[in-house]
Amino acid sequence: MGSLPDPASQVYITPSLIEELRSSLKASKVLTPDSDGYLDMIRRWADTAIKPAGAVLMATSPGDISAAVLFAKAHSIELVVCGGGHSTSGSSSSHGGIVVDLSLMRAVSVNVMARSITAQGGCTRADVDAAAGEPGEHGLATVGGTVNHTGIGGLTLGDGYGWVPGGHGLTIDNLLSVEMVLADAHYLFWAIGGAGQCFGVATSFTYRLHEQRNPVFAGTLALTPNKIPAAFAFADRSAETGKRKAGCVLVFAVAPPPISQPTLMSAVFYNGPEDEAKAFFKPLLDLEPVMDTTAMMPYSHVNSIINPVAGHGGRKFTIGVTFASPTRPEFMLSLFTNFCSFIKEVSDASGSLLLFEFFHQGKICETSNWAMAFANRD
Repeated sequence: MGSLPDPASQVYITPSLIEELRSSLKASKVLTPDSDGYLDMIRRWADTAIKPAGAVLMATSPGDISAAVLFAKAHSIELVVCGGGHSTSGSSSSHGGIVVDLSLMRAVSVNVMARSITAQGGCTRADVDAAAGEPGEHGLATVGGTVNHTGIGGLTLGDGYGWVPGGHGLTIDNLLSVEMVLADAHYLFWAIGGAGQCFGVATSFTYRLHEQRNPVFAGTLALTPNKIPAAFAFADRSAETGKRKAGCVLVFAVAPPPISQPTLMSAVFYNGPEDEAKAFFKPLLDLEPVMDTTAMMPYSHVNSIINPVAGHGGRKFTIGVTFASPTRPEFMLSLFTNFCSFIKEVSDASGSLLLFEFFHQGKICETSNWAMAFANRD
């Protein structure tokens, strides 16, 4: 749905076509470049992903989305979908085409008896986390995400995961159903699990919920660069020893004030009592962190702990690769040296991150590569 058209054949939406689109809608509004609020609606998490849309459909119902999809198909106009707007590739933006903005579709409902939650396509992880796990209310939790202002659509259809994939698997492993608006009559739930963004507009998702009544241990640490070998040695072990309870992320980044220097950051998570968590993370905590925000907190708050380094704005592009564990100390030190040189040489690169995730993969690998379109489990 969000692929770029051939520039030579691209059709830009015109004023007359905009009026035709508006006449096909029941309740949703269409914003154009001269509308109030238009600039806010084309903003994205990464400034480099912003494009001047010809029209922004502020969708309020699947019916109006269907009308827009069929309209775009009939006139060969590019149509893209924006949920949370986190795509750094620009796939949630259009130059001259139609953006279906789902930000007005953020209703969430919880079925406690069935242990499921249904959320409209415009929801962020914060919306879902809050509904599923308000302290003392449901005592349930969903799977997915480590930054809570991420949209659930791209996260789910792009095979996202949360802090305990070893215990609950990927987000798509916990996806029970999807409501989608299609450009034709074909529908493949198999394809949604890994290639879903190519098949239609997902207007709601229903996820499996898991019991989560206890608070969890989580937060961030900052360590001086000379602690890199010891920190990575612990992280290498933690993916196996933590199994279904723990998660650890190590990050080369410029630490927040008052440190404000390139350093080693760590985000940690443990689903259990504080004394048990501190015993597990003792090798990291014994490295004398220069910053420590770890504490017990409701599970619904965990996806906000790294929000400070993942804010909106700036020139962003994300690239993911795999690395083998155990890591080599000399290689990690050389990567840190290269990272420091990069942010020194490139004036606006100080917000860059080099991030290493250490999660147990057990539950992820229990599902066959052939069970759905996502094929990177082994």
